[in-house]
Amino acid sequence: MLTTGVCIRPSTHQAQEDLARFLDYFVHHNELGYDMSETKWIVFGGSYAGAMAAWMKEKYPFLISGSVSSSGPVQAQLNFPEYMDVVTTSMRNLGGDECIAALEDALKTVHDQSQTSQGWEWLGAKFNTCTPIRDEKDLSVFQSSLTGQFSNSVQYNHQINKIPAEDLCSQMTTNTSAIDQLVQIIHISTKGKCVDASWKDSIDVLKEEAFDGQAAARQWQYQTCNEFGYFQSTEGVQADNPFRWLQAMTLDLSGPAVCREVFGIAGPNIDETNRYYGGKDVITANVTYVNAKIDPWHILGVIESTSALDGQEGNEVLLLEGGSHCADMRIIPKYDTDELKNVRERIAANVHKYLH
Repeated sequence: MLTTGVCIRPSTHQAQEDLARFLDYFVHHNELGYDMSETKWIVFGGSYAGAMAAWMKEKYPFLISGSVSSSGPVQAQLNFPEYMDVVTTSMRNLGGDECIAALEDALKTVHDQSQTSQGWEWLGAKFNTCTPIRDEKDLSVFQSSLTGQFSNSVQYNHQINKIPAEDLCSQMTTNTSAIDQLVQIIHISTKGKCVDASWKDSIDVLKEEAFDGQAAARQWQYQTCNEFGYFQSTEGVQADNPFRWLQAMTLDLSGPAVCREVFGIAGPNIDETNRYYGGKDVITANVTYVNAKIDPWHILGVIESTSALDGQEGNEVLLLEGGSHCADMRIIPKYDTDELKNVRERIAANVHKYLH
């Protein structure tokens, strides 16, 4: 059961202590008959685990010889509007200004219809919402459902079974109206199923304490509420960002309100997390940091070297011009660029160095 008491345990501190204890036990108490006392350990991780890989080397340098941190958001941040700014920039770079203009047109229509209860009914019918939009909280869930298709397509471009960002732009710029093209994109992405628009239903899912061995939404939500933030609101997006029209996606409804209703906590202690780990000023040795400009998460990662990192042995910062979230960890032959291959060669060379 994933009660709140149980959820308190999956903190980054606890996870690192668990791994450190496992390594210590495995080295000194293994029953394999091997002498593990001189074994060197390399930690790999992507996304949240990418941040953990860097932090593990930072906090347990006596156990870990080196780490590869792929797309790791090491900077805790309460409000994360830059996420949608990068989504817009990446779509513009991949699909051109006409793509962003069409998206602007469509989302302005959504905004205009979001002002009245009659407009909510229109949106519900137009987009086939699973439940009627009854209030601002429902509206925020609906608007988040719309952004999800674009954010997932950019974040995992060509990596998962989603419409690639370039194809989204091609769809948005066909001859029919922009709002109808947006409806079509959502219809394709949901495979004809209804669109989520219920605050109560989304909260109920996160309150579910039964664990089937796979579900991770409740645990991850707790960690964002407790340590990280990362709340992807539209408050504070750039003035020319078309997602600015989705104004129900406030900071509060994107994060803290969920934290209060699900866990009874006000929100994460961002300052403490960044004080403990150092944020983007993390001080490590023998860590390879890999990020990609298309990936919205690169904003919170180590994307340029610092004097602190340069002063320690074995650090390298790699920033892909192309590629997306954790792209260096996946090999998809059709989209495996020379840039990605070169980055993997650098990672392999660094790991060899960390081990010798």
